[in-house]
Amino acid sequence: VQTLVCLLALCAVGWMILVWNVKPDRTEGFFATTMNSLNSIASFIVPTSLLVLGGLQAASYSAVTTDDLGRYWSVADSLLYLGKYPVWNAQAFGWMDLPTFPLLIAASFQLLGHSYAAALAPLAAANCLLPFVMYRASLSWGIGRITSFAVAVIVVVAPPVQIHSLGSAAPDPIFIVVMAGSQWLVGASVGGRRTLPYGIALGILAGVLVLTRPEGTLYAATILGVAILIDRSRWSLVVLAAATILVAPFVFTSLDQLGRPWPINRQDIGISNLISNVDLVKQVTWEKLARVVLLNDIRFPLLMGTILFVYILGSAIHIKRCVW
Repeated sequence: VQTLVCLLALCAVGWMILVWNVKPDRTEGFFATTMNSLNSIASFIVPTSLLVLGGLQAASYSAVTTDDLGRYWSVADSLLYLGKYPVWNAQAFGWMDLPTFPLLIAASFQLLGHSYAAALAPLAAANCLLPFVMYRASLSWGIGRITSFAVAVIVVVAPPVQIHSLGSAAPDPIFIVVMAGSQWLVGASVGGRRTLPYGIALGILAGVLVLTRPEGTLYAATILGVAILIDRSRWSLVVLAAATILVAPFVFTSLDQLGRPWPINRQDIGISNLISNVDLVKQVTWEKLARVVLLNDIRFPLLMGTILFVYILGSAIHIKRCVW
């Protein structure tokens, strides 16, 4: 921690020196020379630094907790060695895990060997890519480079996200990076890039969201709705067709194994589960998050309320600026 503090202090001092020596017209002096040099290599520095940041986050998997990893590992082994998709039973109700994470684990086993590190490799890869993908997603919606870079960095290093989502041995990192990728393509499509490859790629990402987490269906439906809203021609049909083709095989598998089109336990997407999750956030997550940011008093609700207000205000302003 002391080393990090010293490094940040040195960076702050260096920046103050640069600003102090800036010329009024910003065309001469050490500051201008430095900034011009940085701008000339910005196209290389920015993606490289974001990938390095993602790699540092991925390194946290050297001491990850197992969480639900064992179950996904079992599904991957069943696919590789038994050739069938396993069905779980809980209180006389059969269900199956969604296939994205198990399929990635199985592919990783084939490439890297049957090991703990190989099982975590898909999560590590998602963490590596996330900062850069988030940066590109922000750019695609017309947000400036500095703000886009700041958003990508802050989201990845925020302790609650870093520990509970990106650091979990569950498909959350994969889901988040696919969600960011879909926002990248949606933003580019709103800007006019509604070509066939973009439509197919967006449909594939929407399908992957459906096949990764239970709430992915809602996110995918939103993406498809936006696609139809911005283009009611054949392009939106391409997006819908790509998503349907990707999801259809698992629907048929569920019909064969369980006799119903979707394998998730109904309680996972029911009102009762939503209420229990809200209670968990209220009783556990809220308190732990307040302690993480060292504001476990009235300042924490004020901070969260301010962030929510700024988010809503910024979103409203940005939506007005967008060309639909």
